[in-house]
Amino acid sequence: MLFSKEMEGVGVLRFTLTDQRVVYCYKDVCKLLGLKPSIHIRGELNSKYTYSLTVKDTGKPVKVLFIDTSNLNTIIRIAGNTPNAELFSKWFAEEIFPLTIRDDIFNLDTITDKNVAMDLLSEYEDLKFQVKQYEYRERKNEIYLKSMEELLGHKNMISLNVYYDDIFERGYPKGKFYALLRNHGILMDNNKVSQEYIDNGRFVKLTTICVVGAKTVTTDIIFISKSGINLIEQLLDNYEGEKTVNERNSN
Repeated sequence: MLFSKEMEGVGVLRFTLTDQRVVYCYKDVCKLLGLKPSIHIRGELNSKYTYSLTVKDTGKPVKVLFIDTSNLNTIIRIAGNTPNAELFSKWFAEEIFPLTIRDDIFNLDTITDKNVAMDLLSEYEDLKFQVKQYEYRERKNEIYLKSMEELLGHKNMISLNVYYDDIFERGYPKGKFYALLRNHGILMDNNKVSQEYIDNGRFVKLTTICVVGAKTVTTDIIFISKSGINLIEQLLDNYEGEKTVNERNSN
């Protein structure tokens, strides 16, 4: 739930709770301190305690950066001994800090603003609906996983084509990806999986036979296990490492 407090004549500070910490909107803090958000300021922050959270801004969900108290103090230090910094520090110490250390700040029973309470209840109902959706998907997936185990002898397998979709999104064209597997003997020249990797359980070949009229169509579907994925991920990491070294040496 997102809360806000106005610093009269200057602006508003939004804050919320995440990771068991009260966090503050980065842009709001900069504005109240008279600073412009910049790469320099971001570079001074502890990235471990910066959070990109989705909040509703003018009714539309948007990603907003929030920071913890230690990062907030860093920005105050950057602002130095300016009038803005002094005013903000005094206002924060008197108005915000006492509010955020209360145990009941995020308790629905203590909220007096009806709009805030309704927003909180709405978010709660949305979360309940999402949980129901996840539970439904889990029940459906369980049926699928049991079927996979009966077919393949293992339920922790996915289609090689499905796995490749993820590889493609990471910037590996199909030709380059398959060439890498051929170079390491996982695929043969015809892009069929080597029998060695089927025998050791990293891949499973499922053959389907479909009769269309007088014609019989045979299709091989390749599935990959977790150990097979781990092997390929290691090859990709090594490839990227060698590529980086080569690029560095060529400069």
